[in-house]
Amino acid sequence: MSEETTEHETFQSEEFDWPAQTYTSIMHELNIPEEAHSSASSTPVNAPISASCFMTRYEMKRIAARESISLEVDLRDLDFVEPPNESLVCTICAAPFVKPMELGCEHTFCEDCIYGHLSCGIPNASLCPKCRQPVETLKPVPRLLNQLLDELEVECPNRYEGCLQRLKRYTVNDHVSKYCEYEELRCPKSNCGGSIQRRFYDKGCLHTHIECDVCSDLVMEKDIADHEENKCPAALVNCDCCHAQLRRGRVKTHLEVDCPMTTIKCVGHVVGCKFEDRRMVMDEHIASCPMATMSSYFAEMNERQQTLQEENKRLRCQVDSLNAKLEALEGKYTKLAESIKKERHRSMNTETSAVSANRIDELHARLNDLTADYNTRLDNATSEAARLHMEMMNYVQQNGQRFYTVNGTITALRSQINHLLSMTRLGGNGGTSGNGSLTSGGSDGGGVSLETTRREPPKL
Repeated sequence: MSEETTEHETFQSEEFDWPAQTYTSIMHELNIPEEAHSSASSTPVNAPISASCFMTRYEMKRIAARESISLEVDLRDLDFVEPPNESLVCTICAAPFVKPMELGCEHTFCEDCIYGHLSCGIPNASLCPKCRQPVETLKPVPRLLNQLLDELEVECPNRYEGCLQRLKRYTVNDHVSKYCEYEELRCPKSNCGGSIQRRFYDKGCLHTHIECDVCSDLVMEKDIADHEENKCPAALVNCDCCHAQLRRGRVKTHLEVDCPMTTIKCVGHVVGCKFEDRRMVMDEHIASCPMATMSSYFAEMNERQQTLQEENKRLRCQVDSLNAKLEALEGKYTKLAESIKKERHRSMNTETSAVSANRIDELHARLNDLTADYNTRLDNATSEAARLHMEMMNYVQQNGQRFYTVNGTITALRSQINHLLSMTRLGGNGGTSGNGSLTSGGSDGGGVSLETTRREPPKL
């Protein structure tokens, strides 16, 4: 295989264009001198093994790992300080290689990933995930590639617990198992069963509950520091907006109701006002905002409309219930009619015609009672639904008329404001020539005096 072919080898499919990720192509991608990786690949490594032998060895390693007490960190779940080179990323797990294995076709995958692929039991599971050639042999990659992977810089797995240390990937297991102050260990107390961070291990069991000095809540001793710093509702904190000092438990209410520096919307936003500003200046805006004046009216109208909708929904449920009862009554009516026919037929052929006639009269009376009860309930429900419908229509019509009245008032107010603004501008221009009047040639010289005429604003 030529150098150019090796460098640009890819696996083509309908959706993906994967890099080849053979050992040689990875070295070229990382700009490793050919002498370095050629000498590394010539060093003694484990000989290739068959796929069946690899599967057997891997399963034996899994059994031994289950029996082992120590737990290793899954290196594929680590967060990297800088994104790793794509040539070092396994195309199965999308993470940098962990114990990479090279197939007979020279494509490389994590040991766990290729085992999972070969053992999944689906069709073509025995083929390479990239080139679809049969997987007959596997072998570990040269040591140089493993060294490049080991040198990748990662975050501590416990960084969300507070550990900010950055490590080389190959040191992560030692750091977590021996040195990380935020790693959870079994409580030193034999009958406790809890866990405790390594930094508190020398203090003994911290799983007893103690009382917080500030809020008097019972908190587990190992969590008391975090409780006092981040959770205690009675602790004094500063508001992020106005920097006022208050209890942590009141911060949310303070921001929603009291804080003068919190940005809020005008109460007229429900009818279209877009103004937003700090609470301390909102009162001044509300005093001059016509939409804020109407907001309470529209809120009341919306509440009333919601009440009517809920009432309408309740009536619909009642109507559905009455319809179900009607169907049941119709079924009973059908059965009674059939029973009456049978009784009549029987009365004509037996000597107990008087008894049958009484039975028929009884059935007729019962049927009439059921029919009358149904008609009464149906009439009541229909009347109530019609009443609520008319009430809703009247209310909507009244609201529409009020809305048009308010809209006309706003239009008139706008015209008055525009008129006053224009008069103010005219007065300002006249003031520049003295006493608010414009003259042509002077009054003594026969000039025409152009006095500013004040116009009355249009009446509503």
